[in-house]
Amino acid sequence: MSPSKASQWVCVTNITGDKVESDPILIQLKHPKTGKPARFSLHEGKLCEIQKVDPEEKRSWFINDTVQQDGSLFFFTPVDPLFLLIPILETSRQETHESGGVFQQLDDILSNEEEFSYRHITELAGIDQQLNHICDSKAITDTIHVYRLNNEKVLTWLKCKVEMILEHFDSVPGLNQLILFLDSPELSSEQRQNLRRRAIVQTLGDYLSLSWRDKLLNAYDFEEIVNIENVINNSVIDSPADYIKKSIPKETVDSESKKPKLTTAQKRLAKVNTKGMKKMDSYFKKRP
Repeated sequence: MSPSKASQWVCVTNITGDKVESDPILIQLKHPKTGKPARFSLHEGKLCEIQKVDPEEKRSWFINDTVQQDGSLFFFTPVDPLFLLIPILETSRQETHESGGVFQQLDDILSNEEEFSYRHITELAGIDQQLNHICDSKAITDTIHVYRLNNEKVLTWLKCKVEMILEHFDSVPGLNQLILFLDSPELSSEQRQNLRRRAIVQTLGDYLSLSWRDKLLNAYDFEEIVNIENVINNSVIDSPADYIKKSIPKETVDSESKKPKLTTAQKRLAKVNTKGMKKMDSYFKKRP
């Protein structure tokens, strides 16, 4: 068994089937939240973000008859390409107070990002139709279309994303963990839905600039959820259910908690008719 250098990765993907017809194309794009270079892949018309998880200590992988020294694990997570295009479209439209900006072809919009691999985005099937969800568009000819980002369309598209994820909230890994502390049977149905919506907005915020994240947050009324969260953070209560305990007088709670619990034998003795019977300690008193 011979050690192998990192000419291959151990990956977790959503690709099904025993055989992969073609290798993914590895590309570098700007992360939509930070603007910093990030690794992505294109495979069979799908864009995925590549996230690397390094072990805390040195690890290796046993692969068939080889040992791969790099014990890292890579996750390939599908990403909607529109998230990556929003910041570029926002910059390229050249919006002013007097004008909503200019219309441009997608190739021209992406030409300023030559150091990155955005040309692969234009090759994605249906990308022209997808751009209509967040842009105003004009058809110059049958084959030439120009686009300009529309803020209202972007916000509507993002809210549609929120509602779509909301329908499958329980099946999306990690989302329930975000609401675990605040979720309670005492919440109304509307409060729970808003709590879930806020968790989804926070998750989508990982692929939005701060300004777009704030715009999406402001599109909802999360004031009640924020108030509940603030009260919990600034008090000794552990969950929304503890609000009920606050309405019970402390003396009542203390007296109930101080009552000794009776054993089964003591409960049976309490039911016995003791009328006319002497108390046990009377047999141990001194006789006159």
